[in-house]
Amino acid sequence: MIKSVLEDKIRVYDYFNYFIIDSEHILVKIYEEDKEIFTVKMELRIGKLEVVEVS
Repeated sequence: MIKSVLEDKIRVYDYFNYFIIDSEHILVKIYEEDKEIFTVKMELRIGKLEVVEVS
């Protein structure tokens, strides 16, 4: 589910790691060549993950 949301928004990245904050929120760290390029906060809304913040 996380991967499909990322692929809809970001075309090129090497890998990601994620941290489940609670039953509705996930933080995703996105990397390219072992360097962090984005942190994305996602929220589960009505059974679908939505991006709510990018830093």
